[in-house]
Amino acid sequence: MKTTSLLILGTAALASANDGDCFSNTAASDCNGSTEGGESCVWCQSAAVGDSCFKQSDAEGLPDSVFKCDMFSLTGGSECTAHTSEKECMSSTEGSENCAWCTSGAVGNSCFKDSDAQGLPDSVFRCEYQDAYSVKATECTVHTSEKECMSSTEGSENCAWCTSGAVGNSCFKDSDAQGLP
Repeated sequence: MKTTSLLILGTAALASANDGDCFSNTAASDCNGSTEGGESCVWCQSAAVGDSCFKQSDAEGLPDSVFKCDMFSLTGGSECTAHTSEKECMSSTEGSENCAWCTSGAVGNSCFKDSDAQGLPDSVFRCEYQDAYSVKATECTVHTSEKECMSSTEGSENCAWCTSGAVGNSCFKDSDAQGLP
């Protein structure tokens, strides 16, 4: 009990040392990609004292035995990570590189540069890239059943029903479907 009390006090001390920006984020999806004074915010989970958002420098000083921090966000502070919606992210670039929207049940959704997104663990993140995303903006994609999809066309092109255990079933134009992995 003394250890838990000390950790709670230590967490509170770190929070009061912040000017409130990182620590005021109460969800991983709000924390990751945020900054405080130019420094990235990091979401840290702890069964002992609860989950919290910290500045990078504070998170680096937390004991690994008590806190599990989302250190992938330490590459944050980029233009892509500033976007908080899929629509905004998928129409943005950072320098000459496209942004990618990544979803995660474990840590929330975030926007990353393509090269950063490709380095994220597949077991935690499912990322959409702008090249693939543009395929979705068609009339065929509004169909949600195989029967409806297979009896539809977009312009003069037939729609095709695609099945995927990884991302679910979808309807695409034939030419787009042929380009999918």
